[in-house]
Amino acid sequence: MILEQLTLPASVLTSTPIWVKTADGRAISFLKQSKIYAQVVPFGMKVSSLPDMSVFIRNAQCVNYAYLQMREITAESGTRDKADLAVALAPPTDRQLQESWNSKRLTTLTRWSNTHNAFTIRTKMHSLEHSDEEWGTLFAIGDQETALMAEVEHNRWCVEKLLMGYCRV
Repeated sequence: MILEQLTLPASVLTSTPIWVKTADGRAISFLKQSKIYAQVVPFGMKVSSLPDMSVFIRNAQCVNYAYLQMREITAESGTRDKADLAVALAPPTDRQLQESWNSKRLTTLTRWSNTHNAFTIRTKMHSLEHSDEEWGTLFAIGDQETALMAEVEHNRWCVEKLLMGYCRV
């Protein structure tokens, strides 16, 4: 089974986390020294080496914060434009992130949805041919790319809802 997962195309191995179940993670740790296998994540050992989730959680908090800011702006003015987007995406403080993330209005399902969105941001940016250095800033993308990312995110959200048991109307 490990061999099958490690024979994926190099473009997949270098850009996508590949979870490999193994009883002994030493072989995977050795392989991870090679750049091509850097995204391989072993699991199933007695001592598991899980990725640091703090980056994803912070990104999810930022996604949540941006959604809340845009919702407030739209409720106040009834419209959204580039100036509104700049305000909504201004870097929040850690305190602002924590307050919006721990808000009683934010359901567990929404929190997980924001986390799943954060998991896919890097992949979306790579699909638009942006480098790792650029993906941390949404201002690296143009209007057409923003519209495309919004459409892709909406599709991801729809699939998420279908998997949760909601049905199409």
